[in-house]
Amino acid sequence: MIRLLIVFGLVVLSLIHQVAAVEAPSSIQSLQRTAAEGNPDAQYALGLAYSKGEGVSKDDTLAVYWYRMAAKKKNTLAERSMGAAYANGIGVIKDETQAVSWYLKAARRGDMMAQSALCVAYAYGHGVAIDYKKAVFWAQKAAEQGDATAQILLGAAYATGQEVAKDYHQAVAWYRKAAEQGKGVAQFQVGVGYANGFGVPKDLVQAYAWYALAVTNGYPDAEASRLRLSKKLNASERAAAEALVADWALKFSAQTHGAAAVH
Repeated sequence: MIRLLIVFGLVVLSLIHQVAAVEAPSSIQSLQRTAAEGNPDAQYALGLAYSKGEGVSKDDTLAVYWYRMAAKKKNTLAERSMGAAYANGIGVIKDETQAVSWYLKAARRGDMMAQSALCVAYAYGHGVAIDYKKAVFWAQKAAEQGDATAQILLGAAYATGQEVAKDYHQAVAWYRKAAEQGKGVAQFQVGVGYANGFGVPKDLVQAYAWYALAVTNGYPDAEASRLRLSKKLNASERAAAEALVADWALKFSAQTHGAAAVH
């Protein structure tokens, strides 16, 4: 599990920077006026504008100022953005303890990305003592909302029996959810499941297809596994596997784009 956490630690931090768009007033002046009047949604939106340099000069310090104003009024997106700012030292001095504090506020209000950030923080000891039980707790919360990184971490927890009862069926089920969002490491792990009969019936055609998808998505260990497995398949089986790859590549790409639109 630790290896997978390391692979995806930076991914989670990267994902935390993504924030949901807030419908803005017709002009930046109107937004600034509404924010100054104390509207937390406008304050968050103004912070986002300064963060991205949209309608105003990019200014991370002012972005954090407005995020903080909104966060004080319990705006969840602003709380998460404060966590990201402290985690990465953007607009403030880097402080992982402060980051965790802000992420906790947003996570307790159900913010998926804050929950995902917390599972990494507890797994690594970023701003808190390492606590795998809490890491799995927050991974479960985020995974149930569809966060692919958390789904991978939860799959790893079930595969290794880390703070949960070892359960290969559950492991593959969570890996597959992330695999269907185009995550190469998850596709590889589903392939491992089918190649060995871990949590699913052994099926070398499906295993080959998952390995091939993982190769497409840049997972480095998958190519060697695909080549080894290819030698065990006859021409008909390889053709069937390649047909699955083509079908799944289109299907999962559509699902990923749909999820991105929602988030």
